[in-house]
Amino acid sequence: TGRVRYSFLGIGTGSITLDLIEFYNLPDNVRGIVVENVSPGLPAANGGLQNSTRSSVDIITAIDGRPMRDFDEMIGYLAINTVPGQTVTLTVYRAGQVLNLPVTLMERPAR
Repeated sequence: TGRVRYSFLGIGTGSITLDLIEFYNLPDNVRGIVVENVSPGLPAANGGLQNSTRSSVDIITAIDGRPMRDFDEMIGYLAINTVPGQTVTLTVYRAGQVLNLPVTLMERPAR
């Protein structure tokens, strides 16, 4: 098409820190992308991801079964392995449960 289209989730993210592990009483071995905020009406929100609250935090641990350690790995995976309009399965750790949430990606908006 003469241009590159990147997949987009619509989330603000953070890293797993010792303070976060202690605050949310997370398992010591949890790895992934901390979902700090979810933009309404965008793929992540439509798929069921939630904003961080004082009592709960979503952590994306895998995409389509592939473990994700950090934001850079997630962005790389989405850029290389997905296209806008594709549905992926996000594995999310939330409040002691592991959820598999289908999320239909959209094209990253122009800045």
